[in-house]
Amino acid sequence: MPKQADKSNSGWFVWGLLGLVIVAIAVAFLREERRRAAYPPLPVISQITDFNLTNQLGAAVSLDDLNGQVWVADVIFTRCPGPCLTLSQKFAQLQDRLPQNKDVKLVSLTIDPEFDTPEILNRYGNKLGTDAEKWWFLTGDKAELRRLAIRDFQFVVMDADKEKMESEDDLFVHSTYFMVVDKQGRVRKIIDSMEPGETGDETPSAVDQALQTIEQLLNER
Repeated sequence: MPKQADKSNSGWFVWGLLGLVIVAIAVAFLREERRRAAYPPLPVISQITDFNLTNQLGAAVSLDDLNGQVWVADVIFTRCPGPCLTLSQKFAQLQDRLPQNKDVKLVSLTIDPEFDTPEILNRYGNKLGTDAEKWWFLTGDKAELRRLAIRDFQFVVMDADKEKMESEDDLFVHSTYFMVVDKQGRVRKIIDSMEPGETGDETPSAVDQALQTIEQLLNER
């Protein structure tokens, strides 16, 4: 009789353990479904093609150097008398809040490569407290930069109308968006850089939207 009782108790233990496993699977499934409902899959907006540019440290950078990482891109130029500094300050906020030990980069493309050499971009980045491991400023051939910015990212970039220039440094008209790119080099989210306080709505800030999108793409299967 004792041996039969031991077998009975063992059976109950196995069934209890199996029940706990089933409950854990069900809870994980429900959490995943809730996450998917809260953050529906992002569309593929465009595909970034290969490029050959130079970062602020003088190192060559191509698309291969970003493959397997989630990255956020914008367009700026250091002589910009308008929104570029605001864009870069928001990127600096984003840099400080990026998830640690994750494959994430920030990439700023200059649209004024004739002036924005690696040395000038490095000085510009240093004033913003840039971590060159996390945030690259890219310069290089003007045609290459324009192709990447306009054709691949679909940024608006054009020379300013000289008759409408408010200052001699008001050289270009360009988009003020953040573009979030997935691990396969595909643009998946376009974020307006305007903060809620500037537009008066309840939309999360550009920085918060970028962080949310980064996390979603890092976890994407």
